[in-house]
Amino acid sequence: MPETSFTHYLAARHRESTLVEHLHNLGYFTRWLAGHGLPEPKKAGYADLLAYARQERVRGIDVSTINLRLTSIRKYFAFLVETGTLAVNPAAGLHIRGKIRRVIREPLTLAELEALYQAYSRQAKGDGARPAHVRNAVILGLMVYQGLHSGELGHLEMGHIRLDDGKVYIPGGARSNPREMALATAQVLLLDKYLCQIRPRLGPVGEKVFPGNIDNHLAALIQALKQINPSVRNARHLRASVILEWLKVHNKRQVQYMAGHKHIESTEHYALQEMDSLTDQLAKHHPFG
Repeated sequence: MPETSFTHYLAARHRESTLVEHLHNLGYFTRWLAGHGLPEPKKAGYADLLAYARQERVRGIDVSTINLRLTSIRKYFAFLVETGTLAVNPAAGLHIRGKIRRVIREPLTLAELEALYQAYSRQAKGDGARPAHVRNAVILGLMVYQGLHSGELGHLEMGHIRLDDGKVYIPGGARSNPREMALATAQVLLLDKYLCQIRPRLGPVGEKVFPGNIDNHLAALIQALKQINPSVRNARHLRASVILEWLKVHNKRQVQYMAGHKHIESTEHYALQEMDSLTDQLAKHHPFG
């Protein structure tokens, strides 16, 4: 159980019945942490709170009950902030609103994303490849390996791609932060071919990496990708799949940067779905666990 001084903190603010309820609710969280080999309560973070809330929903606990428990947990962290143990309350503003919304249905796996790029770019590497096919293969590479969305693709300029350094700079926008990403080895030769040989033939040249209407380019690309893998839905489906794969190997702050999310809450939506998927897999393979 957390520090006894937390009991004194509650006693100064609530009557005994409320105090007991808060300690009881906090006990659910501390036991859940212990059962999952996670840090003691004062070392728990936002991700731990989300995982706890998600598991309670899986167990069939009502949303209103979960929110009551989160209120008690929030008070505990407020106590830690007030006493100088923590600088920030990780439970501040955390409130479960009904059913957790999935950001995407049936995301593609990393293997499927890479197979998609390899299959589509194979023809683009040949001498007789159509210019539009080469351009769209480069677009696909930036979607699969750097997670660019349509707005970022449309604003990408020649100076943003540095082949010598193997990097691409993605400028920020109204809803996204700027970032610098490494290019994958599989992209470099095709990018060089496109920028030096193909792009000048697509005109008008200007500074845009992809002249013309980016939405039209993406529509043609997605239509072709559906012929390779019918599971492909749209450009948003590809980007969401990439972000979900990133979350399997990087922490949320890293993924926030990689995805260009202005707010960590945007990344948390994806993190919660990834956790949801893991829960589904556990239920599938251990239905009586």
